Amino acid sequence: MHRTFRKLLEKATGESEYVIAANIDVRGFTEFGKKVESPDTAMFIKRVYMTIIDEYVPDTSYYKPAGDGLLVIIPYDEWTLKDHARDTVKWCLALHKKFSRICKNDPMINFPVPDKIGIGLCRGPVTKIVVGKTILDYSGTVLNVASRLMDIARPSGIVFDEGFGVDLLHPSTRKLFARESVFVKGIAEHKPMPIFYTTQNTRIAPSYKKPLVSVKWETEKYDYLFKEIKASCSRFIYDLKKEPLDPGQLKVKVTYPVVRSGRRKKDLVTYADFNSYKFDTEAGQPFVEMDFDALREILTSKGVRENMPVEIKIIYPTA
Repeated sequence: MHRTFRKLLEKATGESEYVIAANIDVRGFTEFGKKVESPDTAMFIKRVYMTIIDEYVPDTSYYKPAGDGLLVIIPYDEWTLKDHARDTVKWCLALHKKFSRICKNDPMINFPVPDKIGIGLCRGPVTKIVVGKTILDYSGTVLNVASRLMDIARPSGIVFDEGFGVDLLHPSTRKLFARESVFVKGIAEHKPMPIFYTTQNTRIAPSYKKPLVSVKWETEKYDYLFKEIKASCSRFIYDLKKEPLDPGQLKVKVTYPVVRSGRRKKDLVTYADFNSYKFDTEAGQPFVEMDFDALREILTSKGVRENMPVEIKIIYPTA
């Protein structure tokens, strides 16, 4: 087979396609393999593959072994998306429910076998490697995400990302899933990604609820007298020293004196979030563009005088 694959590669081309990737993993397979003879291990996984393919995805055009389980690819387009999404979740739920009995009546399986599976689902564009009508393989982020989500589905169950589209499912099916936000290695390490999981079977491990990278908070501080801000242009640009890990968490804070009846209250200041700014990059240089007109209006309304100090802080997360 490997020589045939090598020969086909010479004529292979890449084509784009939208697919649903279902990554199915047999839980406890590694420990199972340590307790039984290798022919029994091979017989069990062979029977599992055959049953899944024949009874659950007989019309699917592509599947292949993936670690201790099976990767199933379901192509779709804009007209078939809803049906394929619903059908995929439906057969995944059925397979999950019946997996503990998947080899019950098989005369070749006369030994204890794993009884749980975890399934990760993701959909989107991929590249398929083809020779004519023969599909050699698929590649793309969708496959990687499905694998990561499968690993979250423990001790068993089904997990899919928000992009899969929970609204595509029948209302009765949606009720079986709950929403959670998780950190995933190589995909969502510092900002969590939303997922949906089977509430009856899946328990999201605490480790998935913590950032996977060490996050530091950078603070860039600028001190002015209010008269300097008044004399400045309408919009002012600050070049940042580092690239923010997540621009969505960037904050601008302004500190200014507390003024009552035209007089500054000694040692009293106000800290306020300032939202009239935008983050952007140009030629790789990250920067914050502040609306100084809006800032002047705020400070004036608070009674800040020209010779009073104003502090601007730009705070953002970095690695």
